[in-house]
Order: sequence, then C-alpha cells, then structure tokens
Amino acid sequence: RSAGTQLASLYKQNGFSEKAIETALKILEKQEKIDEEVSFAGKNALLAAEIYRENGNNLQASSYFLKASKFFRQSGEDEQAQRTLYGAAESFDAAGLKKDAASSAELLKELYPNSKYAEDAEVFIK
Repeated sequence: RSAGTQLASLYKQNGFSEKAIETALKILEKQEKIDEEVSFAGKNALLAAEIYRENGNNLQASSYFLKASKFFRQSGEDEQAQRTLYGAAESFDAAGLKKDAASSAELLKELYPNSKYAEDAEVFIK
C-alpha cells in the first residue's frame, strides 16, 4: 500500500488528478484501519484534500484535511498535523462555514499553541 501512496502522488504531480484521488481514496480506505499505516493514511488524505481544494470543493477538502490531521497526530507527525488542521480551517472558511473554520482554528491553537500555523489561524477566530 505504500507503493500505492507513491503512485497516487505521482499521478497528481503529472496532472492526473482524477486517477490520483481514485487511487488515494481506495488505499486510504484500507490504511485507516491499520495502525502501522496511519502515516500513509495521512498522506493519502492530504493528497485528496489538496485535490478537492484545487478543484474548489472546499467542503470535501476540509473533511479530508481533518482526517489527515488525525492520522498525522496519531503517527507523531506534528508539523503535518498542524499544516492540515490549518488547511481544514482555511477550507471551511472558503466554503463559507465560518463556525467550522473557527472551531478548527481553535483546536489548532489548543493542540499546538506555539505553532506558526496556530498564529496564522487567528484570522478564522472571531
């Protein structure tokens, strides 16, 4: 499945977004159930979130940014967890869901109070 994660990333890099997201989501479905693969699950969720965001599907993007953040926290990848929580807040805001954006930003501040992402997320808290 790690090779599938790399393949999905290559699809995205080469402009095959549909194939990338299809591959990432198929693999993610299996990875999210296996503790040893949460880091790869985070990478696939992040890839899906980025593609949805690029395509203007901000609500779907926010959902996958939140999933990615959860997986990255579980695998101890704090920098990625911060980045993806910020991505969730940003996507919720772009979707017009200001309260959800604020909630994501507040969670980011609570979990990572000294993070640059938490500082940047202040704009979503009103």
